[in-house]
Amino acid sequence: MTWRQTALAIPELWSTIKFDENLKNKQVVERIQRQLERAQLAPLHIHIFGSAVNKPAIKNMLKICQLIIPLVQRWGSLTIDRKVPHMALRLLFDRLTNTSAPRLEKLTIEKSLLRWYIDMDVGWKFKAFGGGLPSLRYLLLSRCRFDWNSHIFDDLIELEIQDTRLLAMNQDRVTPLIRDILIRSPRLRRLAINVDFWHDLGPKLLRSPPPPVQNTITHSAIRCIDVHPCKGAVIDALLHLVKMPSLEELTREPSYYILPFSFHTLSHVNPLPNIRCIRIHGYADHPTLSPQESAALPLALHAMRRLEVLDLRALDLSGSDSWLQTLLIWLPSLTYLKIVDCVGLFASTIREMIDHGRNPKRLTLALYSEVKTEGESIHSRDSPLQEFTRILRSANQKSPILDLPHDLTYLIFFSCHRDNPQNFSTTIPRGCKQWRKAALAISELWSTINFDKNLKNKQVAEKIQLQLERAQLAPLHIHIFESAIHKPAIKNILKICQLMFPLVQQWGSLSIHGNVPHKALRLLFDRLTNTSVLRLENLAIENNMVMWHQDMAVKWRFKAFGSGMPSLRYFQLSVYRPDRNSHTFDNLIELEIQDPQLLTMKEDKLTTIVRDILIHSPRLRRLVITGPFTPKSWPAINRSRPPPTRDTIAHSAIKCINIVPHREGAVTDALLHLVEMPELEELTSDPSYYILPSSFHTLAHVNSAQYSLHPNSRL
Repeated sequence: MTWRQTALAIPELWSTIKFDENLKNKQVVERIQRQLERAQLAPLHIHIFGSAVNKPAIKNMLKICQLIIPLVQRWGSLTIDRKVPHMALRLLFDRLTNTSAPRLEKLTIEKSLLRWYIDMDVGWKFKAFGGGLPSLRYLLLSRCRFDWNSHIFDDLIELEIQDTRLLAMNQDRVTPLIRDILIRSPRLRRLAINVDFWHDLGPKLLRSPPPPVQNTITHSAIRCIDVHPCKGAVIDALLHLVKMPSLEELTREPSYYILPFSFHTLSHVNPLPNIRCIRIHGYADHPTLSPQESAALPLALHAMRRLEVLDLRALDLSGSDSWLQTLLIWLPSLTYLKIVDCVGLFASTIREMIDHGRNPKRLTLALYSEVKTEGESIHSRDSPLQEFTRILRSANQKSPILDLPHDLTYLIFFSCHRDNPQNFSTTIPRGCKQWRKAALAISELWSTINFDKNLKNKQVAEKIQLQLERAQLAPLHIHIFESAIHKPAIKNILKICQLMFPLVQQWGSLSIHGNVPHKALRLLFDRLTNTSVLRLENLAIENNMVMWHQDMAVKWRFKAFGSGMPSLRYFQLSVYRPDRNSHTFDNLIELEIQDPQLLTMKEDKLTTIVRDILIHSPRLRRLVITGPFTPKSWPAINRSRPPPTRDTIAHSAIKCINIVPHREGAVTDALLHLVEMPELEELTSDPSYYILPSSFHTLAHVNSAQYSLHPNSRL
C-alpha cells in the first residue's frame, strides 16, 4: 500500500476543515467537499476565518452552511475567527437554533480585541443548538447576548465569556450567576469573564467586606478564576462563598489585591494550598491590622504551600518577626517576594528569612519599604538590590560542609526522617551546629507525632511536648499505637487528649493502629463531637481482623468532628458505625469502611448508600466497603437481574470499587446498572464475583469504560 493510499484510509487526517480562502473560487469549494468525503465518519474540526466570508459575506456564509450543516452530527469543534462579520455570524447560528450536535466538544467565537466598543452594542441573542450539546466541554462566547440559564453552561471544563452586560451589574447580581455556573459544571477548571476589556490599571481598594455567608459550596476542580478587575468585590464574594482547594490562579490582573477582611476566610474557611500568585494590600486609609487580621495573615500564607509570587503592600508588619523569619520554609516554591510601603520591618528579620530559605539564590526580593536595623532606619527604596546582595553574601559565609545545595541538604533531612522518624531527634541535630539550627527551623520534620510508648513514663510525654513546640504551625500527623495506652488505657488516652486537643486545628492526619481498646477510642472521639478540624486530610481507624467477632457487638456510633472536616480526603473507618448522612463522606478521594452491619443489610439499602457517597464525593477514586470476614472461594452466580434504572448518575473519577462480599455480588451488579464509571480500573477483589450475562447490555451501551477493567475482572 502506498503512502497516498494509507493517508486516504485514515479519516482523522482529513477531519480538520479550514475555511480560510474566499469561496467565490470554485476550486476551493471542491477541495473542501473532497476533504469532507475523505473524513468519512471522523469528528470534524471546523475553523472559519474572516478571509473566507469577506465580500460578499452573506453569500459565502450560505455556501459554508450548505457544506457543513448537513454534517452537524459529526462536528467535534467549531471555531469562528474574530474577523468574521456579525451579520455572517448571526446567519450561521440562527440556522442552528433547533439543532443538536452530540459530538461537539469545543465551541469558540473569538472576541474582537480592537473593536470591543462595537461589540458592546450587539443586541443579537445566541440561541443555537437548542436540541442539546451533551459533549460540550470548552466554550468561548463573545459578540452576542445569551441566556445564562441555557444548557450550554452545563458540565463544562473551560468557559470564557465576554458579556458587556456584566459591566453594568452590581455584585449581588453577578456573584449568583457565577455560583450557578460552578454548581452546574462541577468539572470546570477555568472561568474567565470580560478579561480583555479596557480598564483602569490602578488598584481597587475601596471595597467593603462581603455579607456573611451561611451556605458555602465546594468546587474541587476549578483552577483559574479570571474576572474583570472592576469586579473586585465579586472576587471577594467568591472567596467567601466557594471553597476552591485546587485554585492556582486568582485573576491575572495586577490591579486586584486581597484586602485584610479576607484573611480569616483564607486561613480558616477557604485555604488555597495550590495558589501560585497572591497580591495583598492594606486598607486604603490606614495600614494597621486588627489583632484578628494579624493572627490570620500568617495562617493564610502557611496554607499556600505552592505559592511562587507574593506581593505585600501598605501593611503594618510590626510583630511579624516570628512568622516572617520562617516564611521561605512555609513557602518552598517562592521565587519572587515584593514588599512595598510596609512598616515594622527589621533587617535582622530579613536576614533570618533568607538564612532559613532552602535555596535563597532562586528568590528575587524587591524591598521598597523602610527597614530598621540596630536603632536606625534605612529606606531601602534607594538600593534594594545592594541590600539584598549583602544579605545573600552573609547567608553564604558558612562552613565548607554546608556548601551542599540547599535543596540537597533538605532532601537528606527528609530522607532520614522518612526512613527512621523515631530516631530523627538523635540523628540530624547532632551532626553539627548549623545542621541542628537548620533542622530546628524545618517545622515539617517534627510534625509526625508517634504515640508508641507508654505515657506513664514522664520522659516520653516531655519528648512529645518538645516535638510539638518545634512543629510550630506545620500540619500534625498523629499516630496512636496500642502500646501507648495499654494499662492503664483511660489515663493514657486522657494524657493524649491533653497534649493534642489544644492543637486540633493543626491536625493533618490521625491514624489509630492495632487493637486500641474500644473504651479508649470512645473517650477520645466523644470529646471531639462538636469540634471542627480545618486541615485534617487523612483519618484512619484500623482494626485487627482477628477480633471481628467482638467488634460486631459494638453499638457506639461515630459522631466526632460534627462541626466539619472540609479538607478530609482519605477516610478509613473500622468497627464503629458512622452516620452515613454525615458531612464526613463529602468530597473524599479514598474511602474504606469495615462495618459489621453489612452482614444483615439488604442490597437495595446498601446500593442507595453507595450511590449517595458517590454523589457527595465527585473526586472519589477508591471505595472499599466490606465486613470483617473472608470472601467465598466459589463463584457466586445465583443472582437475579437488577431492577430497571431510569435515572443513572455519572462518576468520572472512581477507579476502584471493592464491595465484598454482599448478597453474592448483587450490590456490584446494581452499581453497574446505576452508575456510569468511565475511569473504573478495578471492580471488586473478591474472586467469587463474576459478571453475569444480564449485565452485558449495560456494559456495552450504558456503562462502557474508556479504559479496560482490571486484569482480574471475570465474566
